[in-house]
Amino acid sequence: MEDLITIIVPVYNVEQYLEKCLDSIINQTYKKLEILLVDDGSTDASGKICDLYAEKDHRIKVVHKKNGGVSSARNVALNIASGSYIHFIDADDYIELNMIETLYHYIKRDDYDIAICNVNFIKHAVVSPHVIEKKCETVLNQSQFIGMLFGEEWYRGYLVNKLIKRECIGSIRLNEEIHMMEDLVFLVKISSNVSKVYFDKTAYLYYYVQRESSVSHFFESEKYFSIIKAFEEIIPYIGICDYDTKNTILFDYISYIMTYYYYCYYFDKITFQKEKKQLLKKRNQYMYQAMHQHHYSIFQKIKLCILAYAPLGYGRLKLIKDKKQQSFFYNKA
Repeated sequence: MEDLITIIVPVYNVEQYLEKCLDSIINQTYKKLEILLVDDGSTDASGKICDLYAEKDHRIKVVHKKNGGVSSARNVALNIASGSYIHFIDADDYIELNMIETLYHYIKRDDYDIAICNVNFIKHAVVSPHVIEKKCETVLNQSQFIGMLFGEEWYRGYLVNKLIKRECIGSIRLNEEIHMMEDLVFLVKISSNVSKVYFDKTAYLYYYVQRESSVSHFFESEKYFSIIKAFEEIIPYIGICDYDTKNTILFDYISYIMTYYYYCYYFDKITFQKEKKQLLKKRNQYMYQAMHQHHYSIFQKIKLCILAYAPLGYGRLKLIKDKKQQSFFYNKA
């Protein structure tokens, strides 16, 4: 007997993308679906489109709520989800028609906790090219899974290319105060309940549409630097990771701490005076470990040292180089 799979789609002002997304879901080759659309206070026609699709397909349930962000919308859906497996899709993206069936086949093959496929990136309606490889399947334990989330192809930290066993999520929810890397934090947290993960690197089944208006492309200090809080929630879980993964996380954590330090100095003096000592304390706590990261070059380590111990000079050079502050962006791609 097939299992019920819940697909969660947070929706906010995506009227021009939404129908393509929903068509790719309702026409899946795997039919036993519960499709939860959470209209997160959209001010365009997105909410009406959700309702129209719900009238056409009994598997669709629509929740209209006050705007609270993508994590809030996902949490609302998780609280009412009925499926044995959970899959998250962004409303401006779309999927191959056999994606759910393929991931379900993978996850049932040997009772995996999570099944992962690869991602196509689309910019200006063009799919980014990728190398066509021979079949490359990987089975990961808990430690390897966390390490993969922080690998060079960091998009593996996204939620949208993963089918997850419901019991692995349990009562864990996304932190609604984190606006960057919230997917990755959630995955690291549920890793405590994960023992076996399947990843097919050659299965490009998800289409990730990169929009200029995406939240990740706008620099807002409060939201952007919640990335520091994200790292602080991740660090307690890295004890089981290998040496290089631990130091990769600490290396990146320090980089963001000191980027925030010089941002506050130039743009938010009140916050700078309030948080200066605490930020330097955090830097000192992990700097020695971070410098022992094997994956980073000598040049990168020198750059981190300059950022860590001469942050204001580093910041001035950054601002001169890029007056529009593009250097602060944490792009999706």
